[in-house]
Amino acid sequence: MSNATTSLAVTPTVADATASVTVNGVATASGNASGAIALNVGSNTITVTVTAQNGTPLSYTVTVTRAASSNADLSALSLSSGTLAPAFAGGTTSYTASVSNATTSLTVTPTVAAGTSSVTVNGVATTSGNASGAIALAVGANTLTTVVTAQDGTTTKTHTVTVTRAASSNADLSALSLSSGTLSPVFAAGTTGYAASIAAGTSSLTVTPTAAAGTSSITVNGVAVTSGAASGAIAMNPGSNTVTIVVTAQNGATKSYTVTITRALPSGNADLSALSLSSGTLAPAFAAGTTSYTASVGNGTTSLTVTPTVADATASVTVNGVATTSGNASGAIALAVGANTLTTVVTAQDGTTTKTYTVTVTRAGSGDANLSALALSGGSISPAFAPSTTGYTMSIAAATASITVTPTVNEPNAAVTVNGVAVASGNSSGAIAMNTGANTVTVVVTAQNGTTKTYTVTVTRAVSANNNLAALALSSGTLNPVFSAAQQNYTATVPGASLTVTPTVADSSASVTVNGVAVTSGNASGPIALNVGTNVITVQVTAQDGSPRAYTVTVTRSRPTTATGTSPGGGGTVNTSLSGPVGCGFDRADFIPLTGAPASPPPGGTAGFVFSQGLLDVVVGGCPNGATVTVTLTYPQPFPPGAVYLKYGPTPGQPAPHWYPFAGATIAGSTVTLVLTDGVLGDDDLAQNGTIADPGGVALALAPGATGIPTLSQWGVFLLSLLLAAAAGLNAHRTKKLNAQPARRA
Repeated sequence: MSNATTSLAVTPTVADATASVTVNGVATASGNASGAIALNVGSNTITVTVTAQNGTPLSYTVTVTRAASSNADLSALSLSSGTLAPAFAGGTTSYTASVSNATTSLTVTPTVAAGTSSVTVNGVATTSGNASGAIALAVGANTLTTVVTAQDGTTTKTHTVTVTRAASSNADLSALSLSSGTLSPVFAAGTTGYAASIAAGTSSLTVTPTAAAGTSSITVNGVAVTSGAASGAIAMNPGSNTVTIVVTAQNGATKSYTVTITRALPSGNADLSALSLSSGTLAPAFAAGTTSYTASVGNGTTSLTVTPTVADATASVTVNGVATTSGNASGAIALAVGANTLTTVVTAQDGTTTKTYTVTVTRAGSGDANLSALALSGGSISPAFAPSTTGYTMSIAAATASITVTPTVNEPNAAVTVNGVAVASGNSSGAIAMNTGANTVTVVVTAQNGTTKTYTVTVTRAVSANNNLAALALSSGTLNPVFSAAQQNYTATVPGASLTVTPTVADSSASVTVNGVAVTSGNASGPIALNVGTNVITVQVTAQDGSPRAYTVTVTRSRPTTATGTSPGGGGTVNTSLSGPVGCGFDRADFIPLTGAPASPPPGGTAGFVFSQGLLDVVVGGCPNGATVTVTLTYPQPFPPGAVYLKYGPTPGQPAPHWYPFAGATIAGSTVTLVLTDGVLGDDDLAQNGTIADPGGVALALAPGATGIPTLSQWGVFLLSLLLAAAAGLNAHRTKKLNAQPARRA
């Protein structure tokens, strides 16, 4: 049913007249309409019940649906300020209204045509016939929207009202102030012209304008300024300066305020009215027109302050270049001994006029020539140091060859010398050599004013008893054991015929000799000849107190195992080498002619042979008893086939020396190899005593009828290289031993 049907009646007719009927529980005569039944919007249930004569009931139901209302109209619309144009009508949905600038908000009262409708104003639910909440109005057009929603929830209708709020025309200031100076007259919104005066020292100021209306804008000298805030700094020239403040109302109306500011002309007064020192008195007495002064202070015054007072309060002042407040003391100014210039400069307000006052302050020099401390590196002075005591003694050990002195002056400007050499106070002097016995050290302090004071220390150095070596070295060979001062006996083995010894004493006052010959410590001795075998070298150190100490080095000179000589036959150089047990070496290795030399065998016994390379006279020593050695001879030319090696000497069955072929020789080309054994055939003494004597040579048989004639002009002895200096002695020993054999050569 439509929403307009608010009620209906039901007419039930029974089939049996004896039955009764009710509609929604209310008895109704069959065939007659029931009473009116109200209908709600939406579903409505109607129940018809028929009761038979026997009491049996039967119910019928009718569901009636009433449609919702679609009425979204307003029946009225009004504003709390302003009048709608056009006048309200239900069918008109758009309106305008105007309000003054003073109206900052309003309310809207909408009334719906159907009580079942709902309504919002600017989206906020509002009760029909009641005012909405206050709606803020901006200057200019403001759109107010009223939306009505019908009962059916889908049908809506929108009414708009455009409310125009007028802009403000207020261009007044409510306040005006300056950062310096005072407005004249006192500010009033209606007064637009003002004057102010500022001091000559004020080079700029700011202006703070406050608008009466918050919607107004402000400029100061054409620069926008926030209401109630200070403008930027405005430069002020000496004389008249105009500042213009313009206020622009919201509607564009303007109002100008002007302030004429007069800055005073700067002062040119650069005088002082007073000048004083914290110590000392100005001479002459201060007068503004006098710019140069003197003053004197004692040495104890290390600094002072200056108090300048300007005659014109607008002037500024510096003391030695540092700004100082007039009438106040400057910072402390350090004073050197002698003349010190203090400069006070006054600058007038005009910035260009200056005046300089100078005070020459003379600080007296110190007369303090005392030491506050005195120390020596080698020991302690006696008595203990006191500034007033000028004479001291000290003892040092013999090992202390030098000392340093550390003087400390009592007054920092004093100077000090040690033995005439300048020394920085509190620092060590250079090393001062100490002789054995008494040494005088002189310390002179010179005060700042020239006064001097002399301190003396008599340092006694003890006599040294140190007779140690600090080092011992040989020019060849190695000490065994390794050197230490406490070790006095050493051995060394060397191949050479001589060496030098370099001793270094532990104490420079000690003296040293090598084999009784004085040697400078740290320097090599003269060459010392070495015999083959053992040689004892004595190094004696004598301490300063005369006590001696001897170090011994037993040097064993080893025998050579190679030799080179010239063949007596004039055929060139013969090289000889030896191999065998350790210690074996040549005592002698000479090439001699067959006859005519002191060591040559007696003539005879060699008929039918020729010795083209002469004879080898060799003695090998230093071998173990019974040792076997190999001697290799390399001649300049090869020997022809058939050459034999003949020896001259005794044999076990024939003690008298004679010639015999030596089976221990091998001849191959230019090389001859001899295998010699101590004490057997081939060793002249036939004794196992570590010495092998083997004279002999390579012999060539003569053709039948030929006669071998030795070349006597070449019989000179050719001593091979590397023979030891003691070879002659060993040869004498061998000769003595061989003399025990009958009738043989040396």
